[in-house]
Amino acid sequence: MDRLDELAVLLAVLEGGSLAAAARRLRRSPPAITRTLAQLEERVGVRLIERTTRALSATVAGRRLAEQARAVLAGYADAVQHASEASLRGRLRVTAPVVFGRLHVLPVVGAFLDAHADVQVDLVLADRNLDLVDEGLDVALRIGRLADSSLVARRVGEVRRVLVASPAYLAAHGTPAAPGDLLAGHEAIFSSGRPVPVEWRFAGPERGRVVRLQPRLLVN
Repeated sequence: MDRLDELAVLLAVLEGGSLAAAARRLRRSPPAITRTLAQLEERVGVRLIERTTRALSATVAGRRLAEQARAVLAGYADAVQHASEASLRGRLRVTAPVVFGRLHVLPVVGAFLDAHADVQVDLVLADRNLDLVDEGLDVALRIGRLADSSLVARRVGEVRRVLVASPAYLAAHGTPAAPGDLLAGHEAIFSSGRPVPVEWRFAGPERGRVVRLQPRLLVN
C-alpha cells in the first residue's frame, strides 16, 4: 500500500465526516477505506479516529497526523508539478488556420512560452490542411469534420459559421429562403485553401442538410 495513499485516506475520512463519504470521494468501497485506515493506525501504533455508530472524530494523534499529512501531500503534488514543468524542453511545431490562429491560438502560445522557458514554438498559420508527417508538425488545430486518420484527435471547442451577403447582392439575386435555393442562381466566394466543391452543412431546421457549391471566385 502506498504510504501517501494512507494519508490521503485519513484526510478524506476526516474531511468527509464518514467512511462512506471518503469512499465516494476516492471512488473506492467502504471496506477498502476501512482496511487502509486500520493499516495506518497499526503502522503508527495509536488510534487516529474514534468511531461510533453515528459519527466519527479524530483523536489528538489523528488531528496532528492530519495536519502533517496535508503538508506532505501538498509538498508531493508541488514537487511532481515542478518536475513535470522542468521536463518540458525542445521545439514544438503547431499549425492552425490563419485568422483563427492569430485570434485564438497565438495568445495561448504566448502564455505557454511564458510558463516554459525551455520550449520553442513554431506556429505555422495556413488555411490548407498541412500534412503533419511531411511538414514535421506536432499539433494541428482543425475546424470542421476530420477525415479518417490514425492520428489522435480531441475536440477542444466549437465555432459557428454564418452565411452573409451584401444588400446589393441580395437586391440583384434575391434572398435565399432555404439551403436548396443556393444552388439556383447564387454565387459564392471561397478561400482557395478549401477543397472544391465546397460543402456547407446546415443546423437548425435544416440540420443535416448538405449543399455542395462550385465557386466562381477563389481568393488566396
